[in-house]
Parts: sequence; C-alpha cells; structure tokens
Amino acid sequence: MQRKKQVFLFVALISLLFISLSCNLPFLANSSSQFEDGLVQDYHPAASSVSQYTLSATQQDYVDEHGYPDRFVIFFFDEMLPDGELFSMRHESWYYDARGYEIVFRNGDKFTERNGTPMQIEGLGRTPYSPQEFTAEMNLDALLALREETGFFIQNVDDNLITGELIFIQGLAAGFEEGRLSYVETLPLGEASSSAETSSVLEAVPTAPLEENTGVLTPQELAHEGTHTYEITCTRDGDSENFKPHILTFEFVEDGVNWIYADEEGASFFYQKIGINTYAMIEGEERNTMIFTDVSILEETYTGRNCTYTRQ
Repeated sequence: MQRKKQVFLFVALISLLFISLSCNLPFLANSSSQFEDGLVQDYHPAASSVSQYTLSATQQDYVDEHGYPDRFVIFFFDEMLPDGELFSMRHESWYYDARGYEIVFRNGDKFTERNGTPMQIEGLGRTPYSPQEFTAEMNLDALLALREETGFFIQNVDDNLITGELIFIQGLAAGFEEGRLSYVETLPLGEASSSAETSSVLEAVPTAPLEENTGVLTPQELAHEGTHTYEITCTRDGDSENFKPHILTFEFVEDGVNWIYADEEGASFFYQKIGINTYAMIEGEERNTMIFTDVSILEETYTGRNCTYTRQ
C-alpha cells in the first residue's frame, strides 16, 4: 500500500538521522546567539524551570484506558478569531500504530479521530516521551534537559517569512520560532536504538544522510509534495462529514505552496508560509490555515469548518 511504503521510508530516513546523532563526530563551532547548521556535541543545557503541561480530563481518561500513544505530533500556534482576537492553540495528534488509530486534541478537547490500517514494522517500538512533557514555553535548553541530551543536529531556517531552528535528537524532531517551541514530533526507534549493538551500526552510517535532510522542505512537507489521493473529513459545529477521495497536487515554492485540485479542472489556491509546516491563505479579513503533518493535512477555515486530509 502506497501510504504504508511512504511511512516506512519516512521512518527509515529520519531514523538514520536520529541515530547518527550519537556518532563521535567533531564538534561544530557556534556563536553566542546561534549554532551553525550541523551536528553539535558536548553541549550542556542550563537548568530549566518550565513546568509540564497538565493533560485535560478527556486526555487523562484516554491515557488511563489505552495508555500513552506510540508516537505523537504537537503544534503550537496562535489562532485568529473573526473579531481579530488571538488565542493560543495546542494541536496534538496521538498515534496508536499497532491499532491503526489516531486521535486529535485541540487545547485538550477531542477534535477528530480516525481508524486506519495497523502499522506492522519489525522493531518499531514506542516513544519514551509523553505529550505533557512539552509546552510552548520551552526553549532549546528545556527540551534537551528532558533526557539530559548533550548532542543534537540543527538546521537554521530564515527565508524572510519565518526565522527559527529545526532540532533533531534521538527519537525527536522539534521546531523553534523566536526561541519558543512551535512543533514537536516523536519517532519510536525500537529496542535497537538503545542496545549495545548500536555502536557497530553507527560505524557504518556515513554523514551523507545528514546533509540530505538539510533541504528547503521539512519531512512533513516532502511527504505531500507532488500529486496524491486524500480522504477528507470535515467538522463544523460538532457535525462531521466525509467526502469522496480527491486528487490533490501541492507545489512548494519559495514563499508558500500552490494547492491544485485535479478533480476540479485544475482549480488552484496559493497559501503563504507563516510558520514551520504552516501556511495561510488570507483575503481581507478571511483567513484559511493549513498545517502539514507526516500523514495528513489539517485545514482550518474562516467559516468555522475544519478538515483533515489523509494521504492514501
């Protein structure tokens, strides 16, 4: 199945990057304000006073019944209300791969859920992280202090629309804007990532894969680049509606992405990049926002309709 292949290739590519961070490679110089792109080692984060997030009652009930997710993705961003007021959004996608189940929370409230095909990948385990460990107030030191990490890979992003950093450590990718956490994604590497046999594997891992991951697009954007078929589920005012699969094309350009509908005689829309994996189409006071994740696209429209586009 195409989607299963895509997920497997994504896991394999990022896994190589993550385990490579444990290699004994030279330390790259850094300035007082910013690290250079590449691998940083022997960095000792300052103590952090950032408090953990408290799961909502709905989330805690779900954890009590089903356990913590195998992996998860969290976005932190500001959402604009029709009257122009901004409010902070915490958008969480929890994945239970062995069951083929995904549940999405927005500020602790259940937003959507989806049942799919269970993911069967030999050796793939569960993330050692839990969602409540991450908050929008976290800086790099607070992130590294979670597991006393002293090495990480960094890619600086500065394209006149967004300035920030992408950070990769073992089993985790994170995006920072203006020194604050805006995105985090966990990746379970399985038992092999912590075994004594890892050292022999690392000796065979070249540094080339690290360079291949320093392109313009993030892994989530790359997952949707080109033409694919998407299942669509939308909600508004508590009502949910499923639509027939659509063939969509996404063309990423320097300052945004072109969204093309193959089923509607090439109807297209341009979304401007406003954050890591986040784009918006703004016309006057009307604003539609789109967020790319590893297997889906989350769209929030000015009309109050919210849609999830799941790649097949």
